[in-house]
Amino acid sequence: MIFPFDPNRGPITVRGEVSGPLGQANLLVVLDTGATNSLIRSAILTSLGYDPDASTDRVQVAMGNGIELVPRVVVTRFAALGTHVSGKIVGDEDTSAVGRQHGPADLH
Repeated sequence: MIFPFDPNRGPITVRGEVSGPLGQANLLVVLDTGATNSLIRSAILTSLGYDPDASTDRVQVAMGNGIELVPRVVVTRFAALGTHVSGKIVGDEDTSAVGRQHGPADLH
């Protein structure tokens, strides 16, 4: 699989998909090779049947405006760049316009 890169175009984005108890959502995924956590907007997780607010597992995430403590949610399935994982722990975030992910790509 080949994905073109143009350093003048800004963030590298690819298509991704996340699944949950209530269905699946297509995502625009931002590649962040330096990220240590994966982030998905809370509204997307909620629409798929997850409850980020009920999670007692929290992780510190470095954002543009400082460090934030965000809940972690285990997703049924995430796919991007021709690969998929099940049970992946993903951070939830509401404040950033673009989410981040490690591994094959970042979630938006």
